[in-house]
Amino acid sequence: MNVFQQQELLYQQLRQGSGYLKRAQWRDAHTVLNDAQATALELSGVSWFASNAQQHYATAVMLACGACVHLDEFEHAQQLIQTATRQFDNWLSDSAVHEARRTLYACRAQLIKACRHVHQVATVQTQKSRT
Repeated sequence: MNVFQQQELLYQQLRQGSGYLKRAQWRDAHTVLNDAQATALELSGVSWFASNAQQHYATAVMLACGACVHLDEFEHAQQLIQTATRQFDNWLSDSAVHEARRTLYACRAQLIKACRHVHQVATVQTQKSRT
């Protein structure tokens, strides 16, 4: 599959995953969005598409975490975010991405906010299940 086909596949996976989320099909959304993460990671190695791929990776992770929250898989959601945060740290440590640093930091900040939100929701859900 060439880069343009992979790019189209990524957009299709993100659209399909979003559609599943809108229809409350959490498991299907999670599966497709995991595939989108893998596709985005592959495309992040293509220099002229890397910045877009990195942003789409963050989007796929956050949407997948939304599905995890609805499935009460809070630990898995936090693992996804932690893995993604480490990936962004790796990208940020690469001196070749100097021009994309601001975007990478913004995506990383969004992932950290998402992690906090998952933790808050997990705490509320745990409290509800105890009562």
